[in-house]
Order: sequence, then structure tokens, then C-alpha cells
Amino acid sequence: MSKKATAKKPNPITAILKKATLYFYLLIICVSYFSTYPETYDEKIFLGGDNAAYYLLGKAIADGEGYVNAHLVNGTEANHFPPGYSYVIGQVLKITDGDIQTIKHLNGFFFLCVLLLIFFIARKLSQNDHLAFATSLFILFNMHYLMYSSIVMSEMIFAFFSLLTIFAFLARKEEVQFYKSPWYYLAIISMIFAIYIRTQGVVFLGVWILWGILKKNWMPMIIGVSIVVLALLPWQMRSSRLGGSGYQKQLMMVNPYNKSLGEVDFSGFLTRMGNNATRYLGKEIPSSITPRFYVNYKKDATGVVPGPTVGGYLLGSLYLALIIFGAWRLKKWRWFLLFYLGGNLAVFLCWPDVWFGVRFMFPVIPLVSFLIFYGLFELVNILVQKRSKNQKQLIPAAALLLLLLCTLHIEPYTKYKNKANNPYPLNWRNYMDLSKWAKEGLPEGSVVACRKPHLFAIESDKKVSSFKYTAELDTVLAGLIDKGVTHVVVESIGFTATFKYLYPTVQKYRDKFRMIHRVDPEEILRQKNPEAFKGKNSTGAFIFEFNPNVGYFGEFDENNKRSGFGKFVRTDGTLFEGEWKDGMLHGEAMFVTPQGEKYEGEFVQGKRQGEFKFTDSTQTVYNMVFQQDSLISKTKL
Repeated sequence: MSKKATAKKPNPITAILKKATLYFYLLIICVSYFSTYPETYDEKIFLGGDNAAYYLLGKAIADGEGYVNAHLVNGTEANHFPPGYSYVIGQVLKITDGDIQTIKHLNGFFFLCVLLLIFFIARKLSQNDHLAFATSLFILFNMHYLMYSSIVMSEMIFAFFSLLTIFAFLARKEEVQFYKSPWYYLAIISMIFAIYIRTQGVVFLGVWILWGILKKNWMPMIIGVSIVVLALLPWQMRSSRLGGSGYQKQLMMVNPYNKSLGEVDFSGFLTRMGNNATRYLGKEIPSSITPRFYVNYKKDATGVVPGPTVGGYLLGSLYLALIIFGAWRLKKWRWFLLFYLGGNLAVFLCWPDVWFGVRFMFPVIPLVSFLIFYGLFELVNILVQKRSKNQKQLIPAAALLLLLLCTLHIEPYTKYKNKANNPYPLNWRNYMDLSKWAKEGLPEGSVVACRKPHLFAIESDKKVSSFKYTAELDTVLAGLIDKGVTHVVVESIGFTATFKYLYPTVQKYRDKFRMIHRVDPEEILRQKNPEAFKGKNSTGAFIFEFNPNVGYFGEFDENNKRSGFGKFVRTDGTLFEGEWKDGMLHGEAMFVTPQGEKYEGEFVQGKRQGEFKFTDSTQTVYNMVFQQDSLISKTKL
């Protein structure tokens, strides 16, 4: 008898239960998401600079200005980020007429899509609804994913298009000619979007080439890769015209935050890869999968960031072994998955080693979480040696056990929930409140120089600029003038640049700066009880009006006091010109009033002393004698 004749017909009740289980799991995932996401949604604007830059670029696209830094005083064409995420932001803002909260919710929507995609990817790979369900819930409560679901960064949408590309590869049936398969075209489109969102997406091109060679599936690979490359050409040509990608340039630097160190050489590149490898193994991999594993990136008293711990290495090694084992047990797709993860790992190792944290691992976290679960499941199968006979009984029990691993997320989930629902620290709150005040408090056409200018621009809706990071304060001042700055912000948000470069410039040229507003709720308490604030830095934020046409122009001594020849212009137009010492006129000098009256003579410590030639507004000349700035006599000449 043929196998076809003896094959058992599928039990209709079993089929109904299987489909009911699928829908039930999907329902639980959605209900869990809509219960969790509002609880952890953070309405505050994330304080990272990229977060604000993405939104402002998207807003410029929505306003019809193009992919330009419209919020900056020079309004240059943008080239630092690929335009994909900002383009999506622009279209959503245009359609909804929304604001930054709209885009934060958009990332929340992509989070739900990621949860559903990893469910179907895990289900497709393992043929196991229970493991897919456990994986999806495990990602739902991952603190890193909860955080990025309510901040305007490209990680979440990139994870979505990365998983969509993988799902399209898995879903295409080999027996169907590739040009007839909608999944083939979906893979191409989602791959293009992924690369336009983050350059890291080029890993897919390498994966497709290797996979096509391995499977000898030449035509689909050659045509697909060619279409993707052609689609990327317009951006590459534009980027080349503008001097190349900012990220690519940073990749070649020893330290993007210290350009004076120059470009990395071959030896330095190998050192970088070694540093990244040990850090990813002992820090990023354990923390990305289980955020409960605390990773310390703060510098110690000696200025050194602590390295990975023994526990970190052990946990990272365990996860890495389970990931490889899990991928290897998926015989049909093992090389596809290993090519993809290996390509991403190569990218991680090449980034400058000062770029740390889990954000680069973000798109692969769902997939490696599934592979860890699947590796554990397969390991149990092998150990109990009941793969064929009792596998069905093992599957629900193992999945339930994996669901218990979600309890590892409870502590970091609670911490993040509290953080999301708490206000900014006071110093940041003052800075953001000052930016809100600037929207109505500053006149149209104002240009504000500050630290974190992108963040300031979101709330203030004003043109912004940075300032030059140099101890040459004359250069800092000249930079403000060149950019047409009208206001500067001095804040206490914790970065050293403001108090190393900007604030000393304000102090040295204090007559060019006039404080017009402050946000400092502790000031009254500080005045009432100065002892309580002794040794405590201010948390206030202050905005100064900058007028480069007034104040002092001339020479200074080593203590930044006016000394030597110079001139001083008051806001009313009064001009003082002559010799200065210890910040005051001292020696031969003259001053002219707005009415045209001119005094010429000798000053001593800022006061007129002895004979002066005085010319009034009618050009009549007098001889005047002063004693300690008091007029003694006046004789017409």
C-alpha cells in the first residue's frame, strides 16, 4: 500500500484546536501589549541628541523644506543619518498634523508589529506556537524595547523592517518561481527601507549573496541584490556630493568624540575589534537579553570605565553558545541565520569602541532571544532522549518553563516604569522649561547658541546653533558672531563644554551679554539658606541676549581683564576709547556721547583726572578740569 493511502487524515478537532491556540496567543500578545505600553509610555522628550535631530529632520520634510537641518541657523542639507526614518516621520506629521508625541506613538505601533513578526518568525522556524508565544512575551517585557517604543529613535522601525525582511525570506516557497512570489518583492522592498533607515541594513545584502551562493539560487539573488543596489544609488550619490556620510567618517576615526586623535590605523582597528568583542561578550549580549543584568558604563575615580565581570563573561558565553546551538538545530535555515548574525557581529566589532550600549544589538534581540529559547528546548529534547515519542508532551511544558523566564524582566521593567512616570531631573527640567519659555519669550528670527541645540529647538521653535569648543574665547565669540547668534543659554545639565568655553566667554565679554530670563526654582531657597547649598552646583538655566555691537573691543591681560588699548560701546551708543588697566580706563582716553559731545584727557582707575578737552554738540571747545571725576572748572577756548 502507498504512503498516501496509509497516511492518517488530519484530525479536524486537532486542527481547530491548533488554530484556536494560534488566535488565542495572538490575542494575549495584543492584550498584554495594550496593557503594558500605556503604563510605561514616557511622554518626556528623550534627552539624546539624535532623538531630537530625527524629529526635526522629519518636520522639515513635512513642512516642504526637504531633507535639511532647517532648525540650524545655516539650514544645511542633512547627510549624517540615512533619510528613511525622517521620511516616515515627515509623512506621518503631514498626514496627521501631529507633533513629537504622534511620532513616539508611531514607534509604539512598530513595537507591536515587532512582537507579531517575531511570533510568526519563531513559529515558522520552530513549527511551535508555544515557543513563539514565549518569545514574543519575553520581548514585550524587555526594558530596552519598552524604552525605545516611546522615544524618537530609528531602532524600533529598523527592527521592524529587519524582521520583515527575514520573514519574507522564510515565507517564500522555493517551488514557486521567484518572480511570481509576492514574498520576493516584499523582501526587496523591506530591505531597501531597512538600509535607508540605518546603514547597518547592508548586512542583508551580504546575507543574500552568501545564501544565494550556498543554495546555488543565482538568478533571484543577482536580480534582487541589483535592484536594492540601484535603489540605494540616489542616496549614495547625494551623500558623495555632500562630502560623504558622517557615520562612515566617524567609523574611520580613533575616537569620534576626540577628532584630534586622527584616523585609526590597521593595528588600532584590530585593537578596536578586540575591545568590542570582549565588551559585547561580557556586557552587551547579557544585558540586551536580560536587562536585569546590570552593566556599568560609568567611569571610576581614575577615569576608566570598568570592564566586564566574570559573571558577565559566563552569562554572555552561555547565551552565545545557545544562540549558535539553536541556529544549528534549525537545519533548513541554519546558515541563513548564522550569516545574518555573523554579519551583524562583524558590524558591531567595527564600530569605534567608544560607542557602547545595546542600541546596535537592538534589531537582533528578538531573533537571538528566540534562538536561546529554541536552543534550550532542543537541548532538553536531546537530554531526555524522547524527541520522537514524547515531543508533543514536552513542548507545552518547555514553553511554560520559558515563559517563567519573563520574570527576569520584572525588576528592570519596574525601574523603567518608574523612570518613565517621573519628571526630568531638576537641572534638565529647568533646561527644557527654558526652551518652552523661549517659544513665546524670544522674538521671531532669534538664533540661540546652546548645548544640546536640537533638544532646545523642539520646544522653542527657534533657530539654534552650537558654539565652538575651544579655550580661545575670542574664537568662541567670533563663532557666535559668524552664525548670527542673538541669544546664548547657560545651563547646568552636566556637560563640561558650557562651563569650559561658553560661560567664560560670557564672563569675559559680559557687557555684550544681558540675562533676560532664568529658570532656577532653587534660587530663593539658596538665598534664604546659603549654608544648605554650600558646595552644591546650581541646577538653573539662564538665557542671555547677545549684542556683539556693544561692550568692549580690545586687549585683555592674562586674567581676562581689559588691559591695553581698547574701546567700549554702551547700549545707548556712548563710546569710550583709550588705554585700559585692570578692567578700567587708565591713561589717555576719550569718550563720545550719543549727542556728539566729546571728552579727551586722562583717566585714572576709570575716573577723569586733570585737564580735559571738551567739545559740545555745536563743536564749541572748552577746557575742563576734573578731580576724581568731579568738575572743578570749565573755560571756553
